[in-house]
Amino acid sequence: MNLFLLAPIALFYFVFNGVHFTLCGEQKLAKANTQFPITSFVNSSSGHHVYVGMNVESSTTFDGSYALCQLRHMPGSNLIVPLCPPTVYHKLNAATDQFQQKENPLFGQPILHMTLMEDVNGILNGQVHPVLVVKSSPHEVHITGTYKGTTAVLSATLLDAHPTEPKITNGIVSLAASNEFIFAAVKPHNNPVFGQPGSGIAYCISGILTVDKAPDDASATSDPLKVQVAAVYGQLDAPNGVQHDDSPRALPLDCSTKQILIGSSKKADALGQKVAMAWSKKMNCLYVGLDVQSDNTSDGGVQGIMVVQASQQNGLSLEPIAKSDIFEQQTTSPVGACGPYALVKIHQLHTLYTSTCLSYLIVLGGTTDAARQARCVYAMPLVTKQGSPEHGMLAANDAPPVDYFTKTEKHNGEFISRGFELQAKTSSQLPQEADPSVRVGGGNIAKGTISCIATAGDVVFITVVDTDQHNSAQGIYRSRALFNSSGAIKGWTNWQRATSDMNAMIGAIPNLHTGQLLYLAQDPQNALISFKLSDWINGKTQKETSLAHIVSEQFGDSHLGILGAHDFAYQTPGLPQTSIIAFTGMKKILLVQTSLVEQSDKVTIENDYTKYQVAHCSNGTINTEINSPLVSFAGGALDELGAIGSAAIVTDTSENAWLVVAGVNGVAILSTDDGMGWNVQNGIGNNFSCLTVGMSFKKCGNYRLVKKVVADSPYLYLLTSTNLYRIDMRTVSLAQNNINQTIIATSNMKLYEGFLDLVVSGKLAVLATNKGLLRIGNNSDVRNASNPHDCHWTQIKDTAGSVLQLEPISQTGIASDVARGTGGMIYALNANRATRQSHAIRLSVAGIKDDQAVDDSSIRILPDMFKEHSLSYLINFSCFRSKMASDGIRYMCGNSHDVPQIFDLTLFTGLPAVRCGERFVSRSGHTVNGAFSQNDQLHMIGTIWAWGEWFAVGSFGMIIHQ
Repeated sequence: MNLFLLAPIALFYFVFNGVHFTLCGEQKLAKANTQFPITSFVNSSSGHHVYVGMNVESSTTFDGSYALCQLRHMPGSNLIVPLCPPTVYHKLNAATDQFQQKENPLFGQPILHMTLMEDVNGILNGQVHPVLVVKSSPHEVHITGTYKGTTAVLSATLLDAHPTEPKITNGIVSLAASNEFIFAAVKPHNNPVFGQPGSGIAYCISGILTVDKAPDDASATSDPLKVQVAAVYGQLDAPNGVQHDDSPRALPLDCSTKQILIGSSKKADALGQKVAMAWSKKMNCLYVGLDVQSDNTSDGGVQGIMVVQASQQNGLSLEPIAKSDIFEQQTTSPVGACGPYALVKIHQLHTLYTSTCLSYLIVLGGTTDAARQARCVYAMPLVTKQGSPEHGMLAANDAPPVDYFTKTEKHNGEFISRGFELQAKTSSQLPQEADPSVRVGGGNIAKGTISCIATAGDVVFITVVDTDQHNSAQGIYRSRALFNSSGAIKGWTNWQRATSDMNAMIGAIPNLHTGQLLYLAQDPQNALISFKLSDWINGKTQKETSLAHIVSEQFGDSHLGILGAHDFAYQTPGLPQTSIIAFTGMKKILLVQTSLVEQSDKVTIENDYTKYQVAHCSNGTINTEINSPLVSFAGGALDELGAIGSAAIVTDTSENAWLVVAGVNGVAILSTDDGMGWNVQNGIGNNFSCLTVGMSFKKCGNYRLVKKVVADSPYLYLLTSTNLYRIDMRTVSLAQNNINQTIIATSNMKLYEGFLDLVVSGKLAVLATNKGLLRIGNNSDVRNASNPHDCHWTQIKDTAGSVLQLEPISQTGIASDVARGTGGMIYALNANRATRQSHAIRLSVAGIKDDQAVDDSSIRILPDMFKEHSLSYLINFSCFRSKMASDGIRYMCGNSHDVPQIFDLTLFTGLPAVRCGERFVSRSGHTVNGAFSQNDQLHMIGTIWAWGEWFAVGSFGMIIHQ
């Protein structure tokens, strides 16, 4: 037993129990973009605690006490709290029984590595504490905290992995921490190169030490096999745990470690000097990623990811994440490679626990060439079998999830969790780099390099730095998991911007408590970092330069405000170069260009509209050439339509694209006098330059009360409360108002009283009604059905009640692609005004190829449940909600004044997370602040495709979260 580790429990409780970093000595930053010299940062898993290291040596504003700081935000300002006073209560290796007040070893020191201990057990119960390695002592690990304004620092000197005489390491190259242990990758004492003999993984304990109880020991009461000894902080012996009486040493991990080798390889050619380490709280194990290259053995190879299990009694165990004998020469798994000088380079590791209760390992890097490694992010399923040697290893890529339920007399059959149990045991079962379920973002980023990764909910965030002269790839992106009918990931949405800021980023931190996004943008000129925090902007009362203000002003003359905001992503048919939003209201439309892509190279994000004038088109007609990203239409046929609530862009696939709008009194299409739209290949043009003089909105057909127009080119679908019409744009003659329509659904076909929403993708159509969800029937095709009977409309199993809204989620961000490729998902809002209740359900939509028929597996409810054998909703909003949207982390919903409750907008996020089996999510809702009245009406909420930022529109105008 290492007695020098022991320390009195009472003293530790005095210093750390109930710790919260105080705000004494904080410096208020007046602006959210105030810059300061950050060199490192780390955040808690919820994003609520953020710590940064500063290069105080280069700063004239911040002294040495700001070497480690905590970032805090308050309305209108930010706080940066110094945590490194010149003197502290310090203890090194617990060599004394009491702390000594002395110079702070962290004061003014550059931080080399930093991590956090969260939800700490024992002496650090329920708290978050930074763990650091600083430049002046690269062989020591420090943990710090405060109590009643008094700062304390515990330090431990780490030894290497020498087999007989471990000595002080030459330096620490990486850190990670659990709620009990601190892990460090250490160099040998006699060599500055990690990977040489003596390198390894060291671990420290920070908590209550327990040992095996002697047979005659009667002092243990809580556990008959264990006894608490003392509160400790210091290194344990990694190969043997606390059982070892000699000097503690690290677990060997070097070029000759057999676990990293494949086939006949005897030794790796090299290990890089950066080690990626990530502790998974859910899996209760450590993942270690390596930069490793094999030797010249033709039938050998290397693996790049190790799994480490830790305990006080038994030390650390190191195993490869996949069985070495299943790798083959042609294997393209991100974790291992075969052949002479094969390379696996792991830059970063993270874990993701999805809303369907499954665990995945998120990997930046892989086996691709060096130029692409920092552009590749992969997601790989993990085996969840606690206590099994397979736990934490790679699951087979086709492994079916297993549901776990309670089996007690009082609580039998209640959902607990879900996991994969089948380990990858053959080469074909290894997750491959090309698998849609593995390729986060739908593939590699095209330009730049990924500097940081963050995960939250079902989303992976990346920050991108681009050295290209345009800097067109820089910023924050996100990709969202798409689930199959069993709850496993089947694909990912393409990388999409999460903010309109295009500066170089060193990190993005989603805050699960508030729903805000904190990001650190770097100024390349002076190496300073801007601390920025997203927040809601009300278009009527805040920031006259914002888009929200401009849009709110345009519709301010109507008491209805903005009735719709219809977002068209880049590469929507008819938009090969731009993304736009069509805002609709009373007899009025405003088109806004949000991005421009030139030759798939330079990307321009429009977010400063103050330098443009709104191009006004009166009488619904373009009278002069347009050269502005803001175009409004009013008068003419739009006056006949009245309240305009829906818009779509449809093409005939070969020549023309049209903007179609619909409202209370019918449908109008923007076209020339001879019925032509803009050219499909050229698109709508930068600043709407391809909308030609003379084009105007023309009323088409004789429709009334059109609830929605949906385009799946070349087909246009019109939904009213009682009918669904299909129009083939290849056969219409707009000049003669010749619209060949086909009625493919009527509300009386199965005693359905009314239609409420519609999604169409290829053969598949889904109708939301007041009595549940309908889909196109088996072997039917909505594109060629000649009447409602041909569609064989079928109720989707386990859906009932009034479904007010459908939200399709596709890989491309285009709603009509939800049943293409690997398929997508649909969120459905089920709401009842009479009972004042509402909830959201999720459906998985399969990718349906042209040679495949629609069948029972084409669309299914995800396995969200609370009880065995009973599918249920994902989230109950606990009151009536008329609108909702989700970005994979946050769930926003709201209601208007026409129900007996006050208008509000609520954002659900944070703790408890929105997840299968979680009953009390509604308690985590945050009301969106804004200048709203109880008589306001909410018409639409969602995210802007080009920017990834939340918005809501209604009688109050527009609000946006940026």
